Amino acid sequence: MPARFLDDIKKIYSTTIYKKYHYMILKYKSVSPGSLFSYDMISAFSYPNLEYIGSPETAQWICIEKGVYPQSIEWPYYIPFREVSKKQTILNSLSDVLPHYYLANVCTIGWSEITKSWFGWSHRAMKGFTIGSKITKGHLGYRPSTNQEVLGDAISYYRKNNKIQSVNSNTIVDGQPDFEIIYESKQTKSVGSYKEIYPELGHGEWIAESYEDAKEMAIDFAQDVS
Repeated sequence: MPARFLDDIKKIYSTTIYKKYHYMILKYKSVSPGSLFSYDMISAFSYPNLEYIGSPETAQWICIEKGVYPQSIEWPYYIPFREVSKKQTILNSLSDVLPHYYLANVCTIGWSEITKSWFGWSHRAMKGFTIGSKITKGHLGYRPSTNQEVLGDAISYYRKNNKIQSVNSNTIVDGQPDFEIIYESKQTKSVGSYKEIYPELGHGEWIAESYEDAKEMAIDFAQDVS
């Protein structure tokens, strides 16, 4: 789960809400665990879901320049400080019930009404997906569609610098099928092994036929690029 630790928040100075662009800026005093020194912070959260975006500059780029309504992959999971009376202001809500050393969901996907696209991102890259978008092998967000493909890719990788001695597939570990590749290094002649549980399968190469498909592509991209 993409997440970020918010340090012990001692005092909230102000909140600025950009309702049209679905985010808010929080200015607060913070103390790191085990530290005696406090420092002032400015962070951006989605609005009204209050999930962490990043710096104000990041929020401006995502929400205003890209026109993206940010959310986390876990959305609409409601974190504790949202569970307050509607009559309370956001400032009072955060001050009263925000837990110490809070672990916040992080926005890594979002919908853009401007481009009719779902975007996925991390601090490294951002990419949009819409109806007609394609995922091909080798791209971020690609998910093999069969266990045979997973095994074949692993064998091809280890065959480059090793001699494959044996392959054991579909043994069961903790209720999940796995595979093991026994190989001999061409350089050192030493014998090694690689063992792995088969990952969750996906679509392989595919084309988004709906916005829900595009959202799935954005989620897969965000998970791979994080």
